[in-house]
Amino acid sequence: VCWNNQTSAQHQIEVDGAEFLRPADLAEVLEELAESPEAQIVAGSTDVGVEVNIRGVRKPLVVAIDRLTELREFSFGPDEIQLGAALTLSGIDDTGSLPAVDEPSWLQYVVTAAESTIANLK
Repeated sequence: VCWNNQTSAQHQIEVDGAEFLRPADLAEVLEELAESPEAQIVAGSTDVGVEVNIRGVRKPLVVAIDRLTELREFSFGPDEIQLGAALTLSGIDDTGSLPAVDEPSWLQYVVTAAESTIANLK
């Protein structure tokens, strides 16, 4: 295992010829993907973890985007709700920006919409 935290990437680990990067910002992610378009992007890695741990399949390069501030943003306005691509439901709750709505719960609406979108991607 080679751990390198001295690069521009926030975290970098190399194991048996495979590399894991957790860049510090979106610009670094885009730069890395331009250099290595075959990279596996993860924002949680449940599916990738199964591939590695059960099937023994390891991608040569994995880039984690789960902690990028730019992708974890949340805003709620009168005409729109903006959810970052890597924002978790608990992350929405942590923003302190939850609107005062009783019924129906807007958070349940977001969960339902997200479930529909994910189901349609499968």
